[in-house]
Amino acid sequence: MAHQAAYFLLALAGVTFSAGAACAENAPRKGNKDVAVWVRVIDKVSGTPHTLETTAGVVANYQSLSVLPRRCSVNEEGEFAALMEVYDQPPNGGTTEVFSGWMFSTSPSLTFIEHPFYDVSLVKCAPKKEEKEKNPAAKKDAG
Repeated sequence: MAHQAAYFLLALAGVTFSAGAACAENAPRKGNKDVAVWVRVIDKVSGTPHTLETTAGVVANYQSLSVLPRRCSVNEEGEFAALMEVYDQPPNGGTTEVFSGWMFSTSPSLTFIEHPFYDVSLVKCAPKKEEKEKNPAAKKDAG
């Protein structure tokens, strides 16, 4: 039984390391301000999902949460990864860091957020210019 637990932990560490290494290789060196990032926040009380759209380096807010994606990239397998910071700012004051690290779109359980009211997960990221090309309405509004 102890051997099974040890093998499981080693396998988990290997998966985490390989996914992190792949994303670190693809992550831009100076950040990527021209990347749109989509984050899903689920309100655990009402069960309602909310999708936040922001840009790398720009804070998105939902209720008392502030979500700040620093970088976002995709690895060879098509998995999105974002270097994220999540803060809770309750009405009674103060700011608490809830999460800081890499989030993976296809493995949200690897990097979960411990918050009593919200679950936060990465949906995807894409270069802003690609989104404008895919969305004709955005292209018309821009020019």
